[in-house]
Amino acid sequence: MGHMTDWTTVATAAIAAGGTAIGALLGYLAARLQVFGELRKLEAQNREAHFQHRQGVYHDFLDSAVRFHHHAGGAYPFETAAAYHEWAQSVEHTRNAVGLFGTKAAWLAAQNLADRIEDVIQASASNDGKYSGDTEDRFIAAYRETIEAMRPDTAPEA
Repeated sequence: MGHMTDWTTVATAAIAAGGTAIGALLGYLAARLQVFGELRKLEAQNREAHFQHRQGVYHDFLDSAVRFHHHAGGAYPFETAAAYHEWAQSVEHTRNAVGLFGTKAAWLAAQNLADRIEDVIQASASNDGKYSGDTEDRFIAAYRETIEAMRPDTAPEA
C-alpha cells in the first residue's frame, strides 16, 4: 500500500503559516499607521511653528509702524539719525518678511501702510515737520486695515 498523507499535520502547518502571514501583515499595517501618525504629528508641529513665526513677523511690522507713528507725532522722536536709519532698515526687513511669510491680503495691506509711512515722511518734510490731519488719518486707517488683514491669519477665532 501507498503512503497515506497525514492531513492533520498539513492542516496544522497551513494554519500556522497562515497565522504567521496574517500576523506579519497586521504588524506591517500597524507600523504604517504609526508612521502615518508620526508624519501627521510632525506636519502639525511644522504648521504651528510657521504660524508662530508669522505672528511674530506681523507683530514686528506693526510695532515698526507704531514706532514711526510715535516719532512722526512728536511723542517719541528718534534721538539720532542712526536710530532713524536703524528703524528704516527694520521696517523694510519686517515688511519683506510679511511679503515672504504672510498671506497676500496681509502683504497688500502692509504695502499700503508702508506707502502711508512714505506719505508722512514727505508731508513732514514739506510742512515744517507737522504730522496731523488727513495724512495722520490715512496712516491710522491703513494701520487698522493692516491689523484686520492679518488677524484672520493669526487669530482666526478673534
